[in-house]
Amino acid sequence: MMRLNAHRVFAAASLTAAVSHIAAVLVAGFLTPDYSLTQRAISDLGIAGQPYAFLVNYFGFALPGVFILLAALSAHKPWASALPPKLGLRCMACAGVLLIAAGFYPFPSLIHLTSALLAGLSASISIFGFSVYIMKNKGYSVLAISGFTIAILILMDAATWVLAETQHIRIHDFMGLQQRLAAFSAFIWFSALAIAYTQKLRH
Repeated sequence: MMRLNAHRVFAAASLTAAVSHIAAVLVAGFLTPDYSLTQRAISDLGIAGQPYAFLVNYFGFALPGVFILLAALSAHKPWASALPPKLGLRCMACAGVLLIAAGFYPFPSLIHLTSALLAGLSASISIFGFSVYIMKNKGYSVLAISGFTIAILILMDAATWVLAETQHIRIHDFMGLQQRLAAFSAFIWFSALAIAYTQKLRH
């Protein structure tokens, strides 16, 4: 029963994080004048002076980070005996902490850029670790394959950032769609993972 309750918290927190992030980013993006959802970066919505900066910084970054951290902590004990899930949960918790930092230090702060990049890398490692474990032990092939795909997508997004920074290219003007695909899919995948495990424990 305690294990099931832990996974229910895992599922509820993961789902809340996904809904908060996606809703905040989409609502702020649609309502901000002269802003392109497919071209401009998410962080541009949180710059001081933007009409919905508070929505993105606190409900798009900080609050989802809190729920991701809560999800990771709630599911830690049930999976403590298996290394890949343990690694995945630790990286997931790190991603949550880094998202909180990104929310409280909006773009163009260097803290925001560093935190957002490391949050993406942590999420990628977490998803990859979970996917390996799922493929070997649980048989959710669709969830595992989608996890590998999303992990690669996040790494590509991070590599684009690093390459652009070294070449002094302002990528905030043309990476909106790529960034949203990576971020949204990561949040949705964590939710799907948590819901799948909770349903499995009920049977």
